[in-house]
Amino acid sequence: MTKIQNKEVFAYIIKQPMLRYTLLISIATAIFFPIYSFYFIFPQFNSQLKNYTQDAAIRVATHLKETLYTHGLSLTKESFSNNVIKDIVKLKQDLRIEKIKIFSHSGVVLYSSNPEDIGKKNTHDYFYEKIVLGEIYSKIVRKNTKTLEGRVVNFEVVESYVPLMQEGVFKGAFEIYYDITSNYKALTRSLNKLKITISAFSITFLIVILAILFKAGRNRINRENAEVLLFRAHSQLEHIVEERTKDLKNINRSLKHEIKERNATKISLQHSHDTQTIVNLLLRESLGNASLMNVINKCLDLVLSLSWLSFDAMGCIYLVENESNVLVLKAHRGFSKDLQKKCSKIAFGKCLCGLAASTQKTIFSKTIDERHEILLPGTPDHGHYCIPVIAKSVTLGVINIYLKPGHKRTEPEENFLKILANYTKKLFNFSLI
Repeated sequence: MTKIQNKEVFAYIIKQPMLRYTLLISIATAIFFPIYSFYFIFPQFNSQLKNYTQDAAIRVATHLKETLYTHGLSLTKESFSNNVIKDIVKLKQDLRIEKIKIFSHSGVVLYSSNPEDIGKKNTHDYFYEKIVLGEIYSKIVRKNTKTLEGRVVNFEVVESYVPLMQEGVFKGAFEIYYDITSNYKALTRSLNKLKITISAFSITFLIVILAILFKAGRNRINRENAEVLLFRAHSQLEHIVEERTKDLKNINRSLKHEIKERNATKISLQHSHDTQTIVNLLLRESLGNASLMNVINKCLDLVLSLSWLSFDAMGCIYLVENESNVLVLKAHRGFSKDLQKKCSKIAFGKCLCGLAASTQKTIFSKTIDERHEILLPGTPDHGHYCIPVIAKSVTLGVINIYLKPGHKRTEPEENFLKILANYTKKLFNFSLI
């Protein structure tokens, strides 16, 4: 078997729906998972870092609120005493806050860890569209980029604005900068490792799937090729078997024909021998001192004793006596007393024997039918050969042989019975003298 090329296997994979869909789904999975991780999952880590820092900023703002502001007072420059400023500086150092700014309700900077910012007013849209309306606003500022206030930072920070609200009224705001450089670098290193791991996994997954698909495709191609070769071999074998079967059938047909011819010859010889034997016996009996009744009984016994005749070991012989149109029972075998009485005399044309006498033709029946006019109650099914004995167009009698139900009419049987009837008519003529 020739080696299958990879391009042939790939073409087979594309052609087969199941393999093709598996390949497309695997490629889509290998591409989708890294993309989804890079653009949807990983940003969530940055968002969590921002949220965590924002929560810290809210806690700082809450602490400062309790220090600077009490119910009923406004947030002014006088709110920042030396003690308050010391607390703010200490809080900035303890929590590693990069910068703190505190705004009045009008957006003017009342305090800043950078004194240059004090007195400046925040006029940016985000301040009035978000913070003044009570919304906490945070943003991660990357290294060497500008903050919301326009300051360029050389490290990563989270810039958070926490509004100071009292009964739904804006009283001021806190701007808190957290330096997240170390945390951001650690997170970036972890995410980069995770990216490499996911990419390596996706590539490995795709390689494994491709290897499995190529192996499956190659195996299926080999199997299909083997099936084609097997089919061809099977077809050739069937053709050889068919040719051999034809030869055997012809030989068998010739043998059957030869056997049939031999059997037919053997049966024909057997029929001729049996016929001649019976005729000779009957002639010998008739030429001797035996009475007519003895000859008739002898005739019936001989007929019913033949092994090649499929008779039912029952039968009778009728003669025509004084009345020219009535059959008289003269000999019988297997008849009950009731049947002897019922069939003792039969008019021409009645029942099967009467039909044979009136039509002077052999009457055959394989089962009981509408022509059986004389029947005893409970008579089992059976058939008949009724052969008329005729001399010079005159019916002398009838030979009636019982058959097993469903018996098939055969020409050898009928010819034998006709020959027997022809030879026995001389005996019947003698009875009429």
